[in-house]
Amino acid sequence: MKTTSRKEQILQAAFELSRCNYSWSLSGLAAHIGVSKTALYRHFKNKDELLAAMDAIIVERLVSSIEEAEPEPKAVRISVTRLLRSENGILFRLLQNFGMRPGYEHLLFEQLAAQSPRVRALRDSIAASPNSKGLSVALVKNCVSILLAGVQLPASSCGRQTDSLAAAGADSGDTFRTNLAGYQDELISILGSGLFPLPVPSSARLDELEALCTVRTTELGPSNRLFDAIASTVHEFGMENTTIGRIADKMGRAKSSLYFYFPNKDEMLLELVKTEIDRITSLCSERICRGNTLPEQLFILLSVQSGYLLLKSDILAVFNWIRYELVRDPSRDPSRDPSRTAVHPFEKPKLNGHWRFAEWFGTVPDLEARSKAMIKWCSILATTGVLHSLANGADSAETKRTIRLMFLSMLCGDRYTGELA
Repeated sequence: MKTTSRKEQILQAAFELSRCNYSWSLSGLAAHIGVSKTALYRHFKNKDELLAAMDAIIVERLVSSIEEAEPEPKAVRISVTRLLRSENGILFRLLQNFGMRPGYEHLLFEQLAAQSPRVRALRDSIAASPNSKGLSVALVKNCVSILLAGVQLPASSCGRQTDSLAAAGADSGDTFRTNLAGYQDELISILGSGLFPLPVPSSARLDELEALCTVRTTELGPSNRLFDAIASTVHEFGMENTTIGRIADKMGRAKSSLYFYFPNKDEMLLELVKTEIDRITSLCSERICRGNTLPEQLFILLSVQSGYLLLKSDILAVFNWIRYELVRDPSRDPSRDPSRTAVHPFEKPKLNGHWRFAEWFGTVPDLEARSKAMIKWCSILATTGVLHSLANGADSAETKRTIRLMFLSMLCGDRYTGELA
C-alpha cells in the first residue's frame, strides 16, 4: 500500500481547504491536519511556496487528462471534466486563480503548452489561423464552460463531497440543484454541437441588436459613495487585498463606521453586486422582447451586460469575483439563503412570454431550471469576454467584436471556424 508523505498530506489538505475558503491560512491548514504550524515550515517556506506547489500539481494533472484522452475535442472535454469532478480541490484552486489573478488564463495556457504536445499544437494552429481571434475566444469559452461542468457541490459540512451530483440537492426541493449533473452534461454536449439547428442571426441583424443594446451613461443610475469606494479599492488593490480599512480610507471615514452597516467585506461586496445586478437585469428586461428568436435574446443578454461593464470598468474586478463565486456553486438559490441574494443578475429569470427558451428545450417540466442554467452560462461568458478582451488591450469596439465572436462560438460549437458573421 502506498504511504502518503507529510508533504503530500499537506498538499492534499490545502486542496481540501480550497473548496471551503479562498483565504484559508497556514494556521487553519495546520489545525486541519492536526499538526503545528511549525511542522508546515519544514516542507514549505511560506504560503506562496505551498500555493506554487499546488499550481504545479494542477498543471501536471491537466496535462495527463488532456494527453490520455482520445484525440478529439469531445473526448478531451470529458476527460478534463472528469478530473475536476473527481478532484474538486483542484477545480476550486483553479477558480481562485481565475477570480483573483488577472491574466491567469494566459499563464495557465502557456504552462500547459510547455508540457502538453496537444495544447502546444492547438496554440500553434490558432496562431497560424487567419481567424485566430475568433478561435482564441472559442477556446476561452470552452475552458470556462468546462469549469462550470466540473463542479461537484459540497455536502452540508465543508470538506465532504456528495457521492453523486444528483443527490446533492435531493432534500432541497430545488430542481436546479437536484438535476445539476444533467445540466452540466448538457453543457458539455452544447460545447460540441452548439445550439444547432437554431438559426444564426445575420450580420446585419446582429448590428441592429447591438445598436439596440447600447447602454447609455444616463442608464447607469445614481452613484453611491460607499459603492464607488468599494469598487475603486478592489480595482486598485485586488480582491484579496481589499479590506474594510482601505475602503474606509477611500471615503475618509473611520473603519468602525462601516461595520455599523456591514459585518464584513464579503457582505459589502454582495450589496454592491446586488445594486449593479438589479440595474443590468432591468436593462435586459427592457430589451429582451426585441429578440425574435432565442439566439437573438441570448445575444441581447451578452451585449447588455458587456456594455454595462465597459461603462463601469471599476466594478470589473468585482464581477470577476462573481464569476468565481458562480462557478464555485452554480446551484445557489437566494430564496433559501437571503445573505447571498446578490450573487447573480439572473438568479430567477423572468420566464414570461418574451423569453423563447422552449425553442431549444421544448415543453419540458424543468424548463425554468434549464433556462436558468443557460442564462447563468451566458452571463458568465459575457463577463469573461470583457475581461479577456481588456486584458489584451482592446478598446470598446474591439470588445464588442469579442462578444460577437463569443456568441457565434456558443451557437456553432465545434463547427465554429472563428469567422465574424
